[in-house]
This record gives sequence, structure tokens and C-alpha cells, in this order.
Amino acid sequence: MLRFILGKSGSGKSTETLKIAGELADSNLPVMLIVPDQSTFECEKTLLDVFGAKKAEKVLVFGFSRLCKYVFELTGNSADNVIDEGTSRKTIWKNRTQCWPVPAF
Repeated sequence: MLRFILGKSGSGKSTETLKIAGELADSNLPVMLIVPDQSTFECEKTLLDVFGAKKAEKVLVFGFSRLCKYVFELTGNSADNVIDEGTSRKTIWKNRTQCWPVPAF
């Protein structure tokens, strides 16, 4: 199940997230928190402080970059080289010419 927890600053999003994650971890259901890359360390630290090590290890915390790498590893793909050099150059050239037309000589 995917659940978005939205709200203003100070509205209880973090408290609600920890409550739900704790309940799911207690019932041995898989728990994955997706947070911005810069928040992963703080989130993992909070889980350790609130749940303790044994329960916190049941909760996977992913930033967007680590989530991409995790999905690629699960599917047997390499996250390091998604497109080859030729495709990369062609894509860059196409985007460049659409933004800045090539001048006629």
C-alpha cells in the first residue's frame, strides 16, 4: 500500500508516519519510507531513537537516489549505466538544438 502523508509544517506528519511505521513493523509487514535524499540520515536516526535498533531495522528508509538504485538492483539492471554514451550524446544534442537552434553558416 502506498500512502502519502501531507500537511503544513507542525501538523503532525512525522508523528503520524512514525505511528504507522511502528504498527506495520510490529505486524511484520514490509515498511519503506521514501524521504528526500537530504533527510535519510535524520529519519534513520529518529527511527533508532523512537523504536530501538531491533524494530528500526524492519523499516527501510530510502532517499530518491537510493530508491532508484534499489529498484534497479531488484530488477537485475545496472543503476550505474542506464544509457550508453551514444544515446546520451544524441539526447543532449537534441535538447540543445531545441533550446538553442543551430545557427546557419
